[in-house]
Amino acid sequence: MHPLTMEVPKALLNVGGKYLIDWAIERLTRAGIEKIVVAVGWKRSLVEDYLSASSDIEVSVVDVVDYEIGPLQTLVTAIETFDDDFLLAPVDILVDSSVISGMLTYYSESVESRGMTLAVDFDTTSGTLVSTAKDGIITGLGNGISDTDTIGRSAMLFIGNSRLAQDCRKALASGATQLVSLLGQMIHDDYSLRYYSVNSHSIDIDTLPDLLSANRHVLQKGEFSQSGQVFVPEGDRIEIGDNLSLNSNITLQKGTELIGPVLISQGCDIGENCRIGPNTTIGSSSNLFNGCEISDTIVFGESTISTQSHIQGTIVYKSTQYSLE
Repeated sequence: MHPLTMEVPKALLNVGGKYLIDWAIERLTRAGIEKIVVAVGWKRSLVEDYLSASSDIEVSVVDVVDYEIGPLQTLVTAIETFDDDFLLAPVDILVDSSVISGMLTYYSESVESRGMTLAVDFDTTSGTLVSTAKDGIITGLGNGISDTDTIGRSAMLFIGNSRLAQDCRKALASGATQLVSLLGQMIHDDYSLRYYSVNSHSIDIDTLPDLLSANRHVLQKGEFSQSGQVFVPEGDRIEIGDNLSLNSNITLQKGTELIGPVLISQGCDIGENCRIGPNTTIGSSSNLFNGCEISDTIVFGESTISTQSHIQGTIVYKSTQYSLE
């Protein structure tokens, strides 16, 4: 994601007209979760300011001072602020809320004493390897997988208890920086770690191609409920005959063509004879001058695109293009 994430934190990357933090909060609340703790280090103030101005639910922001140590440091900083069970759901994972609600139900109904639970996908080819036994127990992670019945991949969702903070601290002291390292050691020490099988499409957003893939997936699903947007679904196209001004301050000038799926957010000004789409999101208050051709692209951060620009497979943030390597 570098150098894009040097300018904007992952939580505030735009996918399908919403920030990743918005997608995360939405799927958690849909799954019935009422208290959300957001742990953030890099550019924390940007995330905190955005949430304080936009979120309608209780969201606590925790400052991770030593975030450069790694994800395990972020986790322990967050769970030391409460005393309860928790669901760890990274902001850069796009997954359906039904997966989360199903995992929570499985956890609460587990015949064992609600031990730690990791979501495992048995269909994907990406992610940390996980070996499992028929009794629902994980027998190995990463390099520590064993020759058991089934091999899957971690889906990055984890349920535990804040008492895990003590084990996190010990692992950090020994040099571990990732949750998978801690869990692997705990399995080796005969801790019980259960798995919840997921088969829903999920996207782990680690690279610019991942970000564009997530945007394409969201647009192709076409489930948009926000007002003040123009959305053209996959397979459709709209040609603008005369200049069009909408109540959401979207202006579409004559000769412009929108090829679905494409999303235009509020406050955008699209010039004459532009060709936008497919698989393109134009974020709020963006300006495209005449004759632009844009496809497979995300434009956000109140960007301006100059006349006759041809952009494909690119992220545009604050008018700077971040092309795929």
